Amino acid sequence: MSNSKKGVIKFNYELIEAKLPCELFSDLMKWRDKLFANRLIGVYKSGKMKGIGYGNVSKRIEWDTKKGFVITGSQTGQIAKLPCEKYCFIEEYSIGENFVRALGKIKPSSEALSHASIYEQNEKINAVVHSHSKKIFAASKKLGLPYTSEKASYGSVALARELAKAFEEFNLGGEGIIVTLGHEEGVFSWAESIGRASEIIISTLEKAKELL
Repeated sequence: MSNSKKGVIKFNYELIEAKLPCELFSDLMKWRDKLFANRLIGVYKSGKMKGIGYGNVSKRIEWDTKKGFVITGSQTGQIAKLPCEKYCFIEEYSIGENFVRALGKIKPSSEALSHASIYEQNEKINAVVHSHSKKIFAASKKLGLPYTSEKASYGSVALARELAKAFEEFNLGGEGIIVTLGHEEGVFSWAESIGRASEIIISTLEKAKELL
């Protein structure tokens, strides 16, 4: 079992090596690369975060008898065309115990528990996008976007719980978007499909640009 001492992952995790069924999430791979092209997934090229990748996507799948979700691997934001082996399948998790069990060849994204929390809120949610966007973040109040507490940082149990709390407080449903005030520039969107979840965040960015 590994933890976050040598990286950005804040949860304990177990990684079981396995070959993933790429055909079950080819749409996720396509939209992830589109988000990269729109700079909603990428790597910071300057400033205090220089060299650090950001952004991840996930999708619910059923694989043989397993039910869970596929998510991009840790520190893959800098890759323009992300291959299948850079994803992993979250087979089991516990927000309370801060634990994730994954199948694949790469450790899961640091936001795996945040994605898991969003999936728990509505059975119609089948895909989640996490991005960093300075423009969406700056225009969030004018756009009237829901938000999580400033005290909940990225990849934390606190953020996973804050996301669940926000769904209740803002009466959020099967699709939507939220900014994470304790995770600078952090934005999550979700929907019934990865295409729709991606379109929500792309269209919100366009609206933000008009307001700034």
